[in-house]
Amino acid sequence: MARWSSVEELPADVQDELDEAVKRKFTTDALVELAATHGHTITRSAMGRWAKRRRDWHRVVEREKAVRGMSEAVDTDFGGENEKRNRMLLHLARNNLSIIAARMGGEEKLELGDAMGLIKALKDLVVADKVDAERERAIRLEQNQRAAKEAEGELRSRGATEETILAVKTKLLGLKA
Repeated sequence: MARWSSVEELPADVQDELDEAVKRKFTTDALVELAATHGHTITRSAMGRWAKRRRDWHRVVEREKAVRGMSEAVDTDFGGENEKRNRMLLHLARNNLSIIAARMGGEEKLELGDAMGLIKALKDLVVADKVDAERERAIRLEQNQRAAKEAEGELRSRGATEETILAVKTKLLGLKA
C-alpha cells in the first residue's frame, strides 16, 4: 500500500486552501509557503507530487463537466424519442471520455481532434436514432389514420354516434380530435 502524502496528513481546512491554490495555478514554491503560513513544513518534492495529482484530478473533473454539458445539450436536442437508448449512449460516451481524460495525464495522449471525433460520432448515432424514431412514428400515425377511417366507416354503418366515433379515434387509436 502506498504511503500517505505528508500533504494529506495536514488538517482538512489547510488541504482545502492548498487545493484552491492549486486551482488558481500557484507554483510549488508558493504552495510550500502557504503551508508554512499555517505552521506546517512540507518538502518541495512532496508538495510538487501532491499538486500534480490534484491538478490532474481537477483536469479530469473539468473535462467530465464539459462532456456532461455536451451530452446534456445533445440530450436536450433529441429529447423524448427513444429516450432510454439516447441516455444510454450519452452515459457510455461520458464514461469513456472520462476514462480517456484520466489517461491524458500519463503516457497516453489524446488529441483534441480525437475527442471531438468521438463526440461527433456519438452525435451522429443519436441523430440517426432520432430519424429512425421519427420514421417509425410517421408509419404508426399513417396506420392509425387508415384504421380510423375503416373504424369510422364501420361504426357509421352500425349507427354509432359522433361521440363514440371520436372516442374510438382518440382513446383507442391515439389520434388527436
